[in-house]
Amino acid sequence: MQNTGGIKMGCVIQPVGIDIGYHETKVADSNGKVRTFPSLAGPTPDGLGLADTQATDMLYRMLKPWQMLVGRYAYAQKVGSPNLSAEWFQSDEYMALAMAGLSDSTSFHQAFQLVTGLPVDHLAHKDALEERLSGMHQVVWSHIGSVQTIKIEARVVSQGIGALALFLLDEDGTPTVPVEQLRNDERVAPSAVADSGAGTTCLLACRGAHTIAQETRSLAVGAWTIERNVRRALIAQYGEPLVRKLSRHELLFRIRTNSLTRFGEPLDTSDIFEAACRAVASEIVHEMADMWGNGSHFQRMILCGGCGLLLGPYLKETYPTLQLVDDPVTANSRGYVRLAKLLLQ
Repeated sequence: MQNTGGIKMGCVIQPVGIDIGYHETKVADSNGKVRTFPSLAGPTPDGLGLADTQATDMLYRMLKPWQMLVGRYAYAQKVGSPNLSAEWFQSDEYMALAMAGLSDSTSFHQAFQLVTGLPVDHLAHKDALEERLSGMHQVVWSHIGSVQTIKIEARVVSQGIGALALFLLDEDGTPTVPVEQLRNDERVAPSAVADSGAGTTCLLACRGAHTIAQETRSLAVGAWTIERNVRRALIAQYGEPLVRKLSRHELLFRIRTNSLTRFGEPLDTSDIFEAACRAVASEIVHEMADMWGNGSHFQRMILCGGCGLLLGPYLKETYPTLQLVDDPVTANSRGYVRLAKLLLQ
């Protein structure tokens, strides 16, 4: 991979926000369009050519120099292998996902102001990731077929800051509050963000768009923890064959919609699902209370992330002012693109 510096003057620079989560990658562009694809990338299998993959119903991007597939095919190859280690941010897979997030562009110049986020316990990689993403890269996307040179200026922030940016910036990236309130100013009332995803929950205390490290934590709990608790409870009550063929995602869907059956008969699993959600919510609330007390000093408390849809009612029992953002799954990516627009002003 060639990385030769920042964006040159004269390019038509496109703002983009990319939230590379452990389950899905969410991409927001300057026009407000948001798309998602699985956060899994895999090498092209031997004997599977580009023509073969184009003839099938796949969402993927062929990239150079990694020669990786991104999307449903890679998902089928690697399902059950979550990306939870710090090494993931340094991997070719991570870069493949980032580049695939840019592949919808039709701009001749292919220049991007990119904002993305890292979980708070991985922010030590911030500078290295910014350097790796920034500069000039050569890629091959399947829908074009020829080598494309793209230029990126990257900014990496705390995961969860994107959701907060939805309250601080409008769709054009213009601050909706006095500019000084975006800085770590002592006069700025703090905000709190609980960003609960598939594998982690990030708890952030912020002044403006800055993280207060002393009141910030990352927990290894999320939607997958709920699924794991549900699976254990079902096995204990009904035996392992009931869930043996159900993937993590299918089981979570069935238990959430109370649509699981046994020998063709519906099971009422609402109590099992509630107990699993309450167990995870209790762990998160314990950490929130340890750092933030009752939260009365915050100007706003925000909940985002896909697991926020599951945990919201239980977290609000302790923190009634906690506000679930609209479309919490894509909130960070939509906020990141507003931050990208702000950087271009």
